[in-house]
Amino acid sequence: MKTTEYNKLIARFIRVSPKLQSPDLYSLDDLPFFSCTETTPEKCIEAWGKYAKYNSDWNWLMEVVEKIESIGFTFELKKNWVRITRKGESIILSLRGGKSKIEVVYNACVEFIKWYEANESGEFRQD
Repeated sequence: MKTTEYNKLIARFIRVSPKLQSPDLYSLDDLPFFSCTETTPEKCIEAWGKYAKYNSDWNWLMEVVEKIESIGFTFELKKNWVRITRKGESIILSLRGGKSKIEVVYNACVEFIKWYEANESGEFRQD
């Protein structure tokens, strides 16, 4: 499922990180709503990807937008488009085209993270 994969990508970008509880036992939680304990960090992130609401909840998605802005990019949301820029240079432009506003913002965030992974040598690298 694309949403799960995109949510996992976002989770890595914003540094969602399972905690080592004991040898070979990792946990991740968003209590009281979500908790998982798995044998690997990857399995925790997989469970998080299925649980996360970045694609459907503005509160979740705003954390991603704020992370993008915190690393020096400008996030613009207009009636029919979303644009992410740096120093006036357009990095991502996502047109609404019949999609809901949250869908367009979510897609722009995902496309930005993919771009950032491919083009920046900074703090984020997908494993």
